[in-house]
Amino acid sequence: NNQLIIRLAALLLKNGKVTDANEKLTLALTKQPELADDFIEYCPEAISFPTILQTIENFNKLLFLL
Repeated sequence: NNQLIIRLAALLLKNGKVTDANEKLTLALTKQPELADDFIEYCPEAISFPTILQTIENFNKLLFLL
């Protein structure tokens, strides 16, 4: 379930595992790009991480094009 993957990504990020969090975030957003908002809700501090923010922005652009 992508919702669980988003929560796992948030938990990983909160524990300082940025690369792992970004991988899980990418996995979930590939299937459901609209979950980016949920991820930010679970982990608002995510916007402080440039790699995470870039991933979210990339999927938001994709969602806009669909």
